[in-house]
Amino acid sequence: MFALVKYKDNHRAIMPVSLIENFAPKCTSDIPQKVVSAYWCGSDGEEEGYYDANVVLLGDSKETLITELSKKSRMVVPKIFEDKGSKRGRVDRVPPKAQKTLKLAAKLRRMDGFLRKKAGSPCGTDSESSGDELVTKSRMREVIRENRSLKKRLSEKELMVQRLTNAMLQKLETVEPCRCGQGASSSNASGVTEPSRGTAPAVRRSLFDTVEPHGFASEDEMEGQLVEAGCSYAAPPQAGARSKSVAVAATLVACARPRIVPETGQAQAGSQPEFVAAATPLPAGPRPELIAKARLQPGGAQPAELPDVAPLRAGGAPLRPLQIAPGAAAQQQEVPPDCPPELAEVDGMVHLRNGVFITKKRMDLSLKMGKTDSKFIAWIARSLWEPEELLDRSVKGLPCRRLVKDGATAKKELTPIKVNAMEVALGLRIDTLQMGEFTRTERLEAMRTKLSNFLCDNNRADERAAARRAKKN
Repeated sequence: MFALVKYKDNHRAIMPVSLIENFAPKCTSDIPQKVVSAYWCGSDGEEEGYYDANVVLLGDSKETLITELSKKSRMVVPKIFEDKGSKRGRVDRVPPKAQKTLKLAAKLRRMDGFLRKKAGSPCGTDSESSGDELVTKSRMREVIRENRSLKKRLSEKELMVQRLTNAMLQKLETVEPCRCGQGASSSNASGVTEPSRGTAPAVRRSLFDTVEPHGFASEDEMEGQLVEAGCSYAAPPQAGARSKSVAVAATLVACARPRIVPETGQAQAGSQPEFVAAATPLPAGPRPELIAKARLQPGGAQPAELPDVAPLRAGGAPLRPLQIAPGAAAQQQEVPPDCPPELAEVDGMVHLRNGVFITKKRMDLSLKMGKTDSKFIAWIARSLWEPEELLDRSVKGLPCRRLVKDGATAKKELTPIKVNAMEVALGLRIDTLQMGEFTRTERLEAMRTKLSNFLCDNNRADERAAARRAKKN
């Protein structure tokens, strides 16, 4: 006689009644109502023992039980245990805790077999060795960490170069004249007449020729030109690369522009150059397109009208004219004198440009929270202006071209100095976080467009909030 049993874990099996402990039915209808101990053995020979089960059906043979099961829809034929004429020996009953341990060990062995086929190398059978397939992932994490470290070092180097360039450009506009030798010419031991140090035609030609295409010459080239011209510069003791670069550039500018007499337009021999530099903000980047024109201060008195005299090259040809940026005259009155370099930290504040400061904490938070250029610009704008100051404002102060026919009026313009200072903050984000398909110049040019979009969204914030409240109600 055979029996169909169902275990506690919903597994089923067909077996002779001799494989059920303390169970000897007399007919097929003698189905016990209590839980019995039925035999079970795994497919790999593990988990062999007697487990709690319920007798579901009895039959004279296993074919009879299979026929009964086939009459029921979607009934899978369970596992069949055969008895070769004699009852198996007594197998100790496995406690539930040991059953879980055996199942876990069997699962690890099966996983070990999968890994052997996949990796082609033997693996351990313990729980620690089952993570050998993560070797590739660990190597990937190591490569990612190394890549991040290299990117961080690269961004730091680029940021340092950018800061040095900006500091040099700003120093060139407020540089003090160097103390060169007096006299228009001097004679050496062989009697050859040399040009005076005050004129330095070779330095003047090299400086202004290298400014036009790609910015300023390298430090070694400028230092060599100073030696050839006979000019000397003084850098602080044990000065770093930044102080040395600023000293060389300052000496170049002072030696390249001698005193020019307003009446004749010619350089005065043996004179010291004396400048009053226009405080026009320089654009961020190593290549300034517009530089403020230096004006003279002859005799210590400032005349009402100063002539615009262009300095001459060594061959007599005039240098390219230096133009004043549009709107710079209106902004000169607002720019405070003696501003620190861009991105310089002063008492927990970061100087952006033209005396505009932002707290170091707010700058770090903006870099962290501004996932895109638009969001970063919004964070910086909220830091430079109060919430009520951003209402009904525009970037250029012009009426909307789309609504001009409807009688649109111009909104109040944002402070130009603060808008220019935002370019420095955005440049810092671009140099720190290298992301996006656009170049640095393209992203800086799009800053005002993104700022204009932010102002439009900010002006409509109340309308959108009212619409959301109406929708909820």
